[in-house]
Amino acid sequence: MTQLKIDMDVYKAIEAARESFNESQNDILRRMLLRGTGAIIPPANMQQQGVTVARAERTTGDYGFLLNGQSFSFTSLKSAYRSCLLELAAQDPAFLPNLSKEETSARRIVATDPKELYKKTPHLADEFAEVLTEGWWYDTNLSQQQVESRLQTACKVADLKFGADLTLIFP
Repeated sequence: MTQLKIDMDVYKAIEAARESFNESQNDILRRMLLRGTGAIIPPANMQQQGVTVARAERTTGDYGFLLNGQSFSFTSLKSAYRSCLLELAAQDPAFLPNLSKEETSARRIVATDPKELYKKTPHLADEFAEVLTEGWWYDTNLSQQQVESRLQTACKVADLKFGADLTLIFP
């Protein structure tokens, strides 16, 4: 194995190309590089090609969670939130469809269409909706309190006890 240093936008492009939870980053790169001509669209041209580009993450602190005794840690709230949703989805194939039925007064937690995330303000999808996993989107414009509230709802959907099965480690 060889380690590579990559920019955040390259990492985001790799993750956006993920087709399943079991796929390694090496598998994704192999598919991207060896498909057709092997050309990868440069980040500057990605939006012109209709590819959704995730905004670069800010390093904002030490965030993490414990899920069923397993510890996860991240440098941003957004990364911790996304990873927690993906971990819960990996445990139950019905999790994301069931979670998509849950909503706050103005937003859904996850949706198959980015505009469905923002019931009253669908134009926000262009700036704040990001791919969670293939076929699913999530809102990234959330405060820490909103993330905690959504993860409490996610625990109910996953039949987990918030604070016991899932514990948040936020600053």
